[in-house]
Amino acid sequence: MKLTAENEDAVILAIDDNQATLGLIDAILRGAGFKNIHLTREAGQAASLYNKYTPDVILLDLNMPDMDGFDVLAILKKECNAEYLPVIILTGEDDVEIKVKVLECGAKDFIAKPFDHFEMLARINTIVSMSAFYKELLLKNKSLDHIVNAQTDSLMSAVKQKEEAEEKLQNNLLHDNVTGLPNRHLFEDRLSQFIAVSKRNKTNVAVIVLGFDNYTEIDNVIGHHAYEDLLRQITVRLKTILRTSDTVSIIQDATSGTALSRLGEDLFAIIVPIFQTIDDIDRIIGRCASGLLAPIDLPDVMFDIIMRSGVSYFPDHGGTSDELIQHANNALYHARKENKNYMIYDVSHDYETKYRLNLMAELKNSLEQDDLELFYQPKIDLNTNRVTGCEALIRWQHPEYGFIPPDNFIPMAEKTGTIRLVTTWVIEKAMKQWAQWRAMGIEFTISINVSTYDLSDSSFVALVKQNLEKHDVKPSNIILEVTENSTMQDPGTSMIILEHLSALGVLLSIDDYGTGYSSLSYLKSLPVNEIKIDKSFVMNMDTDRDNSVIVKSTIDLAHNLGYRVVAEGIENKTIYAMLQAYGCDTAQGFFMSRPLPAHEIENWLIEKKWKFA
Repeated sequence: MKLTAENEDAVILAIDDNQATLGLIDAILRGAGFKNIHLTREAGQAASLYNKYTPDVILLDLNMPDMDGFDVLAILKKECNAEYLPVIILTGEDDVEIKVKVLECGAKDFIAKPFDHFEMLARINTIVSMSAFYKELLLKNKSLDHIVNAQTDSLMSAVKQKEEAEEKLQNNLLHDNVTGLPNRHLFEDRLSQFIAVSKRNKTNVAVIVLGFDNYTEIDNVIGHHAYEDLLRQITVRLKTILRTSDTVSIIQDATSGTALSRLGEDLFAIIVPIFQTIDDIDRIIGRCASGLLAPIDLPDVMFDIIMRSGVSYFPDHGGTSDELIQHANNALYHARKENKNYMIYDVSHDYETKYRLNLMAELKNSLEQDDLELFYQPKIDLNTNRVTGCEALIRWQHPEYGFIPPDNFIPMAEKTGTIRLVTTWVIEKAMKQWAQWRAMGIEFTISINVSTYDLSDSSFVALVKQNLEKHDVKPSNIILEVTENSTMQDPGTSMIILEHLSALGVLLSIDDYGTGYSSLSYLKSLPVNEIKIDKSFVMNMDTDRDNSVIVKSTIDLAHNLGYRVVAEGIENKTIYAMLQAYGCDTAQGFFMSRPLPAHEIENWLIEKKWKFA
């Protein structure tokens, strides 16, 4: 698949001290159809060229001999009075802090060297669209001189809100939405850097993974919002503990924003970059445990937090960040199992690998014996307040382990290839259920989640077509939900499969929108029908102004591109009403209904105020 210039008249300025790189950029841009391209090896000419051409995109090399990219950004802001800089940084650096600093200095994006042509053109098209939007605002301001004083503040505020929303989206890629801590991606990146340093200096680096007992039961008892408040209070306590003088002497500079991270659910992690003996690790864990002994107060309830920890360290327990995290998690599992405060990874305890293999074998058997179940969560039309569809969600009640969340076994199924059997089972069950409901006079859409593996499986389209025909299902009543990241794994193959699915007549939806690294400009090239805003932006939009701006902007942009918009994670009436006011099309969340078995959905339709269309 080839990307072309969305606006061939866009002005592009490239600044790089390497003539070969400039030649490559020129060839890529002209091959895509861009006409107004200006190249220079002199970073000192940036301000004069900016004033001369007013470029829509500036491709700026970060590392140049006389003046680096940061200097150029500062000069453009000062000498050109440029509040908006359509700059894409070109860099061979892979340091997360440098990338974050680039965005803080005013750049809008960055591209890693060597270039991926497809990625470069996709990002340039996105910035061109943003520049056009900004320039249009300026033109409107000039043409409305008689009301400029009244409207300038609101227009600039809109631009600022858009930029702040984009910055927050960038931040969400590296930080946990609930606690604000670095997420697993940033944690792994920083841990890899410490490992590299340890290899050179022949020192140790340890990973401590902390979790608290019965988090699932706590979540169920106090509700999701209170549970998130609990996580935030735990975060505050852990940060305070890690700032104490004797602890800092052990973990040194690692507390500067990345030592403490949230890996997911109840899991927190700490990097200990240098330690002398296990006593140092023991002291840190002891501090964390004792700091959480005091009960945590929440409305109408008080909790005692019992922390348990797992430890692994380089080089004894692994040579990569993934291995160290996996082995620390393994040690935490055994600490919980043996009711100990913490355990250090031991290869003899490597039960997790066997557990995964056994679990996948049991999953295959459960699929063959039809022991799993589909639950359905209603989707409500916000214009009519009627039920227009539902999402099919797989559930596995294991005879030994109890309820196993999909997040626990689906990733394993994808890694082992078992996901193909899961997909086959889900599609068969969902379409069969649609046919049964239609016979009862209930006819609405069913949304089915599609994995990354499915979008690289050439037989997937045939599977969908076969079940549509077998159960006499109207294709337009089936919505296949794909994530942003799944479409980016293999864009070429994904595009072909999505086009074939669209040709069948089924609808396509982008799930978890806002959590991946894509843009609506990229998604515009996909044959999708709807955008599903991730619940992390929706659940607290009534109290988080930034999230409400992101949601409203996404709805407006999606509608402008012809997409319907679904918001998931609605937990109260206020958010439901806000989404109605924003013009969102469809709502999904606990406020209307939790996921229910098929027979309970039928009763719910009869008993509740919601009516199916």
